[in-house]
This record gives sequence, C-alpha cells and structure tokens, in this order.
Amino acid sequence: MSPRPRPPNTSTFDYNHHYHHRQYHDDYFSSRSHTARFAQPLRSPYGGSTPLPMSSENTLRRKTPNGTLNGAYESNNHGTQPTKHMVIHRQDSMHPYCQAPQMAHMDSIVNQQAVLPPRYMNPMPHPFYGQSVPSVMQPSFQYLGPTASGIDGHGLYGPYWNDGTYVPYRPAAVRDPRFYSQHDGHYPMHGFVNPWNAPAPGLSYPASAHTWSAHDSGMPVVYSSFADVHNVPYTPDFVPNFGPAPTNARQREQAFNWALQTYRELLVYIQQVRKTNRQYKSPHPASSPGPRFYPKPPKFSGALTPTNAAGSMSSHATQINISALYNNGYPYGTASHTVSSSTPLPSPGAIVSPLHDTSPPARAANALALITRLCDETSWQWTDGIHLAGCIAYGLDRYQKAEDFYLKVLALEPRHIEAMSNLAATLVALERKKEGEEYWMKVVKFAPNYFEAVEHLVGLLCSTSRGKEAIKVIDFIERSLRIPRAHEPHKTTDHQSEMSSNASRSPCTSEHSDPAIYDFELDGDFSRDPPSPKEPGFGSSGYAIPGADNGRMLALVHAKGNMLYTLGDNNGAAKAFEDAVLIATGRTFSSVSQLVKHILSVISAANASNAGPADPVLLYPEQAANTARLCFPNYGELAGLRNVPASPSSPAKSAAVAIASNSLLSLAKIFQDGMGRNVQGAGGKPMVSGVREILALYYLSLSLQPSPSTANNVGILLAGVQQSVQPAITFHSSHAFKQDIPGVQPGSGIALALAYYNHGLILDSRHAHLYTNLGSLLKDIGQLDAAVEMYRRAIQCDGKFDIALANLANAVKDKGKIGEAIEYYKRAVDVNPEFAEAVCGLANALNSVCSWQARGGIAADGGKRDRWHVDQNGMLLSAALSKPSTSGWINRVVDIVVKQLEEGESWGRGVLTTDIIDSMVQQITTFDYGTHELSQGLRQIIASWAGQKWEGARLIKLVERLTRRIGWHWYQDKPQLPANLNIPNAPTVLPFHTFTCPVSAKQVRLISERNGYRISALTLRMPWLPTDVYPPPAPPSPKLKVGYISSDFNNHPLAHLMQSVFGLHDRQRVEAFCYATTASDNSPYRRKIEEESPNFYNASSWTTERLINQIVSDEIHILVNLNGYTRGARNEVFAARPAPIQMSFMGFAGTLGAEWCDYLLADDTAVPPSTLRPWRRNLDAEDRLIHEAESEEGDWVYAENLVYCRDTFFCCDHRQSAPDSEERRLTWEEEQSRRWTMRKEIFPSLADDTIIFGNFNQLYKIEPTTFRTWLRILSQVPNSILWLLRFPDVGEVHLKRTAEAWAGPAVAARIIFTDVAPKHLHISRARVCDLFLDTPECNAHTTAADCLWSGTPLLTLPRYEYKMCSRMAASILKGALPKTPVDVREAAEKDLIASSDTE
Repeated sequence: MSPRPRPPNTSTFDYNHHYHHRQYHDDYFSSRSHTARFAQPLRSPYGGSTPLPMSSENTLRRKTPNGTLNGAYESNNHGTQPTKHMVIHRQDSMHPYCQAPQMAHMDSIVNQQAVLPPRYMNPMPHPFYGQSVPSVMQPSFQYLGPTASGIDGHGLYGPYWNDGTYVPYRPAAVRDPRFYSQHDGHYPMHGFVNPWNAPAPGLSYPASAHTWSAHDSGMPVVYSSFADVHNVPYTPDFVPNFGPAPTNARQREQAFNWALQTYRELLVYIQQVRKTNRQYKSPHPASSPGPRFYPKPPKFSGALTPTNAAGSMSSHATQINISALYNNGYPYGTASHTVSSSTPLPSPGAIVSPLHDTSPPARAANALALITRLCDETSWQWTDGIHLAGCIAYGLDRYQKAEDFYLKVLALEPRHIEAMSNLAATLVALERKKEGEEYWMKVVKFAPNYFEAVEHLVGLLCSTSRGKEAIKVIDFIERSLRIPRAHEPHKTTDHQSEMSSNASRSPCTSEHSDPAIYDFELDGDFSRDPPSPKEPGFGSSGYAIPGADNGRMLALVHAKGNMLYTLGDNNGAAKAFEDAVLIATGRTFSSVSQLVKHILSVISAANASNAGPADPVLLYPEQAANTARLCFPNYGELAGLRNVPASPSSPAKSAAVAIASNSLLSLAKIFQDGMGRNVQGAGGKPMVSGVREILALYYLSLSLQPSPSTANNVGILLAGVQQSVQPAITFHSSHAFKQDIPGVQPGSGIALALAYYNHGLILDSRHAHLYTNLGSLLKDIGQLDAAVEMYRRAIQCDGKFDIALANLANAVKDKGKIGEAIEYYKRAVDVNPEFAEAVCGLANALNSVCSWQARGGIAADGGKRDRWHVDQNGMLLSAALSKPSTSGWINRVVDIVVKQLEEGESWGRGVLTTDIIDSMVQQITTFDYGTHELSQGLRQIIASWAGQKWEGARLIKLVERLTRRIGWHWYQDKPQLPANLNIPNAPTVLPFHTFTCPVSAKQVRLISERNGYRISALTLRMPWLPTDVYPPPAPPSPKLKVGYISSDFNNHPLAHLMQSVFGLHDRQRVEAFCYATTASDNSPYRRKIEEESPNFYNASSWTTERLINQIVSDEIHILVNLNGYTRGARNEVFAARPAPIQMSFMGFAGTLGAEWCDYLLADDTAVPPSTLRPWRRNLDAEDRLIHEAESEEGDWVYAENLVYCRDTFFCCDHRQSAPDSEERRLTWEEEQSRRWTMRKEIFPSLADDTIIFGNFNQLYKIEPTTFRTWLRILSQVPNSILWLLRFPDVGEVHLKRTAEAWAGPAVAARIIFTDVAPKHLHISRARVCDLFLDTPECNAHTTAADCLWSGTPLLTLPRYEYKMCSRMAASILKGALPKTPVDVREAAEKDLIASSDTE
C-alpha cells in the first residue's frame, strides 16, 4: 500500500506560517494518527482563527484625531489588543542535536520555516524612494512569547528540527558509560562514543545501480520518489558460525555490530524518506502507521566502520552470510549494493518480503530476526542484544514488540537508563502517555544530565498544557547540575570578566510565578555518582556537564524562559534568558548588564561613535553584523559553545548559537516591552532597560544570527531615537543612505529604522510585520501613499493579519476612503473579535458615516447617555422601555472602556517602598515648610497608598505637584519616579473619541487621566531631562511672556479662529511666542500668524529637548497648550514642565486630566462648576495628599484650576478675517435680498415658502437620538427641508436609507445633501439657512461661530453637563447675543438653548 495523505486541517486557526509548514508534515510518517511525536505548529488555546493577543508593551502608534499617541492602543500580555508597531519575536531556537543538513536561518522557535539566503529571495524593485523592497511571500508570524508559543498550545518546547517539526525521540542502542559507574563485565560498552554529540555517520543512499522493491499481499506498492540522495554502500552480510563459547561470544559481538549498523542505516533511511516526502505527496494511503519519533543511533565501533572517501568499505569490514536464518536462503551476495534515486521507498513499518528486497526496512527486519534468535539462544540473558532488538523494533513501528524487549532489559537491569527512556518513548507511541511520563520522570531523577529524557519529558508535559510542571522539571535539572560557586574553576578573559554567582542564574522559582512544589526527590533505589570534570569544557556553563552538552542546557533554560513569559512572568523569563546568555558566553560575565557594558565599549570604539555616555550607539545593519566578531575572540566564538560539536552533518553548534541569539532577542524584547521599568536580575539588581542597552543586545543577537524579527524590533526602537549619526561615519553602502525621503536626515533614528526594516525584508521578503511597521513609519513621516502600499503587501503576505488590516483601514480612512476603511476594519474584527483597536476603529468609522445597523445602545443611567438604540434591522428601540438592554457594537466599545479602566486602577501597585516614602515626605516638608507632626501624618497617608488601587496614579500626580512647587525654588533636584514604576497603558478609546461615545463622566475623566499618566511616565524618564528643575524665568518686567504651542498654525479651524490673536496682544505688557510644531502649508492663515506674531518659531523638525530648551531660554511665564489631545500634540513638552504656569485653551474641548496642565480657560456654560474637582486649592503637595482618596470617586471631571470668562471663552476672528469683515454693514432689507439671491442659486427649484433647516457639521457628530429628533421636526413641518453636507459622502446613502425606514420615503426625500464648500463660501452659504439645528452629542464649534456670524439663528442642546463638547454651541451663542435689553437676551437664550430632546 502507498502512503496515505494526511487529512485536511479542519481548524480555522491560521498562523501566517501554518500552511507553509504543513507541507513538511505531510509525509506518510505524519499520517500515523495513533501517535503524536513531533510538534505541529501551535494553535491558540482559545481556539478558532484568532491568534493570542499581543503583549502590551508593543506600543501602537496610531494617527488619530488626537495625533500620534504612543500607547494609545497598548495592551498587556494576556488578552488585550495588539499594536500597530509590532514588537515581535524571532523564534529561531533550533535544537542543536538533530542530525540534519546545515540549516538556513530561522525566524521562529515553533514556526521553524527556513529563511532562504538572500540570493534566493528574488527581491523586487520598489518604487518608493529608492528602497529595494522584496516581493511579498508567505510570512512567518506568531503572537506568543518572546520566542515561543503558549504552554496551552499543542506543541512541544524543543528541541526542533530546522523545518519546524519536533526532533523525534532517538532510542539509544548502546549504553552511556557516564551512568554506569560499576561496570561488572556482563555487557560490553562497544567502544561507546556519546551519541548526542557525535557527528552523523554520513550515511545516505546511492543514486544508481540497484532498485529496492517491496510487496504487500501481492499488490504493488507505490512510494514517494527518492530524490537528491547519494551513493553509499550498505553493511556486508553477516554469516553466523556458532561454535564453542568463546567463538559464540565473538560471533554475537560481530552480529551486534552488524545489526547496530543496519539500525543506523534504517534511521538515515527514515530521515531521507521524510525529507523526500516534503516535496512529494502520494495520493495513496500509507501501508501502516509509522513512528514520528525518528531514532538516532550512537556512534559505534568494532568490526564495522563508516565508508571511506572513495565509497568502499573499510579494510576491517567483515563479510558474513546469514542464509541459514531463512528456509529459502538469503538472497543477497557479499558485494556492496547501491540504489536508484528514482526508486520508490517503502515505509519503515511496511510489511516487506525478504526476497529481492535490499531496502533498509527489510534489512532491519532481518537484523531483528537475527538478534532475537541470538537472544533466545542465551535464554534472554544478553542485555545489550535485547536492548538493540527493542530499538530496531521501535524503528520498524513494532511498538508492542519493542515494549516487550525493553521490559526484559529492565527485568535484568532495573537501572538501565537507556532502556527506561526508550520504553517511555515506546509507551507514548502506544498512546500510553501517563506510563511513558512516569518512566521518563524516573530517568530524570536518576540522571538529570540525560538530556534525551529531559527534553522529551518537558515536551510531553507542554503538549498536555502542563507548562508549570515542565518548568519545575527544568528547575530540578538546574538545581541538580548547578556547580556551587566554591567549586567553579577560575576564569579570566581578555576583558577580565568574573564568573557569575549563583544569584545571577535563573532561580528555582521566579518571583511572579506560582511557587514550585518539587516532587523530584531521588528514589531510594537510585544513587548518582558525582560527574567527572575530565571532559572538555566541563562546568563552563556553570553546570556539571561537559562543554559538548552546553547547547542542550542552553536550550532547556531558553525553553523555561519561553514558558515563564507565556505565563505572564516577565521578570522570571528575563532571568531565565539571562542565564541562557551567560551559559552561551561561558560564564565569562557575571550578569547581562556586564555583557552589555562590554558590547557598548567595544562597538563605540570600533565605530567611532559620536554618542554621548547616555545616548544610544547607532549602527547600520552592516555595522551591527560585526558585533560578535568585535566583542569575542576567534571571530566571535562564544566561549560557552566552544566545545559544542560542529560539522556539516551535525549542526549542533550553529543551532546553539541560534538559541543564544534568540535568548538575546528575547531578553531585549522583554526590556523593550517594559521600557521605563527595570526588570530585576541577579540578586534583585536591575537589568538593563534603556534604549542604549537594549540596542546593544539586539546588535549582538543580529550578529550571531541574522533575523528579520530582530531587525524589526531594532527598527521600532530607532524610529523613536532623535539622535543622528554624523555623516563622517555613516555607512555609505546601507540601503537607508540611498533613500531620498523628504524630511529624513541620513544617519537619523528614522533613517536607520528604515534601513533595518529593509534589511529585515532582505532576510525574509515574506515578513508581514516588517511591511506593517515600515508602513507605519512611512505614515508617521507623511508618506501616506507609500504606507498604504506597505500595508497592502503585509496583507498579501497574510490576509488574516489583523494588525495590518486595522492599520490599512486607518491609512485609507486618512485618505478619505471611509467605505474602504470600514471593509478592512470588518476583516480585522472577523479575524480577531477581541482586537480592541479594530473594534473601536470600526465603531468610529461606522459612526462617521451614520451606518447604525446593529449599533445597539447603552441602557445605563436610565438611557440618559443613549436615549434611542438601533437593532440588527436598523430600527429604533427606546431605552425607556421597562427592561432596556445594552447591546450592539457601541456596547462593545463601552465594555472595552470599562475593562481597560478597571485594569488601569492597579497600575503601579507595589512600587512604594520605605525609601521612596521618606524621600517624598522630606521634599514635601522642605518646600511646604511642614512641621514634624505634619511630616508624620503625610508619611502615614503615603504609606496607606501602598498596595491599593490608584497607587501609581497617586504617586505620579504627587511627583508632578512637587515638581511644580520645587520649580519656584531654583536649582533644586526634582523628585524622581521609582525605577520599578512601569509605563501605563492608555485606553483604546481616546479622549477625543469620548465626544461621541456614550460614556459616563467618571469614564471621561479617567480616559484623559490615563493618557496623561502615560505621557508623564514616558517624559519623566527621558535621558535628556535634567535632574533639577528648569530655571524659572525672571518676574515679568515689564512684559509677561506667553508661549503658544500648536501643530495647527496652518489651514485648520484653530488658525481660522485665532489667526489675529497673536498680533493683538498689548505689546507693552505681553510678548507672544508661537512654536509651530508642523511645517508650513503656505496658507494665508500660516503667513498671517508668522507675520503678526512678535516671535514665531518653526519647530517642526526640532526634538522635544530642543523645543523645551528654547522655551526655557525665552523665559516663558505662561505656556499655552493649543492642542490638548488632538493630532500632532506635543504634550511631552508640558510634562517636562519648562514654564511655571501651563494651561489649556481652545484646542481640546475637555479636561486633560494631568498635573502638567494647571489652568483651563473656559466659562461656566461650557464647564459648569458642578463638574469641578471637589477640592479646589490645587496649590501645594499637601492638598494633593489629604483629599486624594475622596476625590478619586464621584462624577466630577475637571482637576484643573478654571479661569472663567464672563460670557464665552471661545475665540473668534471673524471680525478681522471673515470675507465680509471689510464691507459696510447692510440694512436688513439689503441682507434679505442677498440671502434670497443666494438661496435661488443653491436651490433653484425650492418653493419660496419652504423652510430650510441646516447642519454643516461632520456626520460623525450625528447619532440616532439626534437624527430621530430631526425627522420628527421634518414630519411636523411639512414645508421644510433638512440641508446636510456630504461630510463624508458615504454618509448620504446611510442617512437616506435610515430616514426611509424610520419616517417614510416622503420625509426622507426632504433631506438634501450638498458638497462641502471652501471656507469663504461656507460662511456665506450659512445665510441661506432659516435655522441651524445643532448636534447635541457633540456641538458645532467653529461651524457654530461661522453660522452666527452670518446672522442665522442656531438651536442647540447642551445635552451633557460633564462634556464640554456638548456645551460649546451654547457658550458661543451666549457670547453672540446682545447684552441688552436683558429680557430680550434671556428670551433668546430660552428659545435657542433647549433643555431636552423632547422640548
């Protein structure tokens, strides 16, 4: 029978690499369903098509109405959303002991698809800016762990073949003398050579001459073609000649050696067939279920030896005949035989005829028969023979027979390590995994350095979702083999590094994982002799193993790190990865921080870096590739891997180097994830955490093994580095140096980031993450078209890559293609329903075009937040029903808000220590002149925060309050954030999105606060920030200096409203300074501001540090934030506190929720006093402490001090800049005539008595309750129309369809849409309206001012007391109404400012 094809995979789960790898598994060995002995690509433990979400700290940087916010979509390690700039994990740990051809570079420890050398990549010229972007192919991709998948998956934790499959179990056919201290002479050792470190015998099959065939029940057998094999003779025949006892013993020894060689040929054959079947898939079913553990024999000695270079047998080969074993005679001659490369090969487990069959399975069956006969003749007392028979039976898939043989061995020798381990593998093959586990556990207890058993025990535990138990096993191995420090050999290196202490190695239990309960105490029957230090490199890893086994120990510790990472214990994972790195370096460094110092000192000198002592050392990829060679002698050889065997047929060393590279990558990724917090290392001391140190780890990792994922992560780091490499040392051959992108300076962090992204794509042109991150960077620097193309290429690589789909949706939305964006958002949500960015992005996009079907609604607060809901059919539902329900996609958005805010409450919990508390109290009492009694009370208050909710929030607000207070005392050190306070996540729903999202007052405040905390935590850790406060400006004498920072000094509503303000200051008393953070668009608004402002700076290309230094140099007294949480904001400038007073104005209609905003300029209509923080002093640290707890609850919104204006705070420039501002004032009759003329131009067919209701807002401000109200107005006023804008145009279809469903075709026909007009026409056209109907959810702001300037009345509703955005039009209206007579003003306010939707 022929091989049976594997049944199709019915799972919907789709890692990017899944189908690529499946071709490697589809040989006939993998069709044996009753065993599962190598790892499949792991699936999500959640099932379905959704990969596990990405770890948090992979910060999403997304263009939103709030600008590019680092962390707007950050997530944590378990269950939250992925990000735009994905920090991904290279999983390239290949097991160093598989006997396979030299492997290509890998990019995944689980998804081990080979990455072809660059010459096979066929890169495709790319049209964007001279970059060479390779063509798109299937990417390697997975979500979990720094380098491995989750412990709840179905795969095993290593070792791995280079194609991604699990290295099969290899039954050892002879003993390892290390485990047998008492050799009693009852069994020969057969010239034992450690099989795990010995190179493969070089056996393969000849390409011509002889054809193997096999028959099964008389039917022809069809096998895969056997390609690319080479000539090699097989073992000569064995002829038994039993005589007297000594001769019989000698013949048994010869028979043993012949059978052992035959067994080895069988294993090589299995491997060759498996390799061949990757490219050939037979349509016929397999003849029998075969093993997926492919056994590896030991190196042997005796009469038989491998072939010489000429292909002939050694002169010591013994030619023996075994015809007597078969009644019909043995068909083979004594000459060497070869096979044809085109000959189909039988399965090892196939039933074959001994006649005319020279295939290795048939020869192995003959050998098994011979050894079985000899064992029987010794009354089953020949231990080694019985054991070898078990190995051959296992290789032939005869598992029951193998079990019988192994049990016989153990009956003779209960402590036979190899037999116990082989029996365990056999039991697993028989689906008796529990029994197999028990035997492997027994072996591990007795011989912890028997890695074959250790590795497969760990793999078995992981395959059954018992990762914590697997960690305990590895911990036991470490404890058992660790060399006490007192016995460690003294080492010196060229850099005089000291040996690592035990504390620097991975501890038995990590700090954040469950306490390990060790049940690995030795049984009484076993005793273990101390290992011998005679072997080369013994103890160099810090463990009692020879140097040749360092790679295996490295792989185990690395796997432990992966599992701890998956369990959420980043600190424990970092310690494990650190220990793996130290193993690889031969313990020549005491910690990873010492290694980093060494790397930095070497590469700084070698590359003549111009970086300061705290600046990152910036290297192009070509320079980074030399890091290992520069840092370590012998061309970059790692000391701990010096004795690991290396040969073309045994790539153990290259695989170990790959694992070391992977551990460096994993460690760097954890640090990058936790940027701003220190991961604890040896002895509780902090490991590295800054960009400078993280880059050093990445450089070394990249130099040990080029990896696209490492290049990706380096690109992400460098994209945020504002430093530049001097042109004198720029690497001119780099791809980035050849780029010509406007605004990108060669040698800058962005230029190097582009270089690394391109470098990664050269290594793997199928890498979806690289395309995505390259697109994100291009989008951030204004190359939107190029960004869209990169996102599309990522999706071509992987059509289910949710992050790329969401990013592409964002990009095409920025291009105005809302309909296309919605489709991409939907695809992202279909792939990953829990992807918060996609869910919220889809909701915002649907809202923006008024597509409300299945919107649902929020029934909380009696429906006050969301009065009318929309069901699956697009029909209205009232929240006033007796049992209203909360449902639909808008509810999913609010659920995300609730979940993320609840998670955020615990941010910073546990960071307060006694030292931090004492430091805070000292600074408070020093600058607020407190008494001893007060200091004791403050100490108690701060100490009470420890371990409670809001601990991080309270701490950062206190630090910022102290910074402001200390700012009044020059040259004083400001308080520092605790080193272990990490950067908080920011909610997916941004402050700007709360304008139209039905969230509560408290949720509005917390969302702004969380964004403020993140900005503060990031800024206060910047390396350029001085330790003391910035010097305060001299008192105003005679002028008060006011600085304005904005990204909107261009053709933007803010510039429309404020273009004349900066030149209208009283220059005798106030001097204005404008800092423009975006380049000029050369619009009249920008030119006017530049010309009229006394001081104007184009700071669009400035770093944050330079901008702050300029503000300090200008001695600004009041710094005004004209952005808030909007696009292009530079809030980090305010978080650094360069001015003594900082305030928010005009740019953002809401609270900033941050201590770095002292004041908000508003009026009591826009910000009612009832929405202010209960405790209002806001002066010193004491009020920040005493009233903190009571103020955290409640529905207040604003913590800022309010500066109230009399009527309205809203600034309008119409008197100076409106199209008719220079015209004479018309009489009412003249105004009516002008309005009528324009009405006829716009609506020529409209009846004269038709009333025109209008709204010129963007459509996202309309929601179901408002639209229902408008339809009711149209129904009650038959001679009326509603005039709306195609803003965007896609919304017209949705609103028309909704109007027909809710009010009928007649009413829907009276909704008229026109295109958006230029600014000057827009203001003029407002005159045509008879009444402007405002949007209560989010009012018209600039549009309301335009409408009122034109003389058209405006009807508004300040729906929410706590949302400034819903009260702005009422504020503007009050400012526009005449002051007198009072009764007329009051009547107008009553008529034009409604109190409810039904009024």
